[in-house]
Amino acid sequence: MVKLTPELLQKPSYLSPLKDRELDLRGMKIPSIENLGILRNSVDSLDLTDNSIRSLTNFPVMSRLTQIIINNNPLNHINPHLGFNLVNLKHLSMMGCEFREFSQLLPLFALPSLQSLTLYGNPVKNAKYYREFLIFGCKKLRILDFQKVKDKERNTATDLFQVPSNPPAPTALYTSLTSSTTFTQPTAPTGTQKVDKGRLLTKEEKERVKRAVEAAGSAEEVQRLQRMLDQGLVPSEKDVVEMEKRKNGGKDREGDITMG
Repeated sequence: MVKLTPELLQKPSYLSPLKDRELDLRGMKIPSIENLGILRNSVDSLDLTDNSIRSLTNFPVMSRLTQIIINNNPLNHINPHLGFNLVNLKHLSMMGCEFREFSQLLPLFALPSLQSLTLYGNPVKNAKYYREFLIFGCKKLRILDFQKVKDKERNTATDLFQVPSNPPAPTALYTSLTSSTTFTQPTAPTGTQKVDKGRLLTKEEKERVKRAVEAAGSAEEVQRLQRMLDQGLVPSEKDVVEMEKRKNGGKDREGDITMG
């Protein structure tokens, strides 16, 4: 592997077809980002494709930088303070990386100028609500995975993830999706369970909520789950299993989720 040394960073940059000053560091097996202060805020675009970088971090203040291309890296972490140093970053491409959880993408929400984002080839792209989640969090996003963000999509995302209160609050769906760990099969007993409002859910309860969210077949069903949680109700194991059966084409049952 080749360290990103000051000497390597003195490699001549070039003007892209868009007249941006770009530094090309592709295919060097660079393991980590470091020493970028040597650039003295002199580049508009940074290409780190085909390296071995795992964390998008160690950026000094680079107000000129508007584009980062970091495709095909084992990247799975973003520094939560990235937005403070890259205030004008508009375009970010992380195709073929290793992001798996919504929680790993939360630092993107703090990038104040982000307009274009590409995550093709990441496992998280196959997750339910992937597009809505990023549209909701990245307020200035115009293009996601080469598709224009529509007003209808933004409205749907807001309905899914924001409670219309004063001040606005995140929904239970948002909270469940941003949990930092993947879940395993819970062993909670069957039967409807009521919990005290305001107390934290147990690990088993959180897992049941996650399964119910994944099995939800529509935004209306997600909102019904939200109302349950607002009333201090958690879906029972039986309810979740039946929702999963419906999702998988099994026999549907009559009635809604148990609310008692």
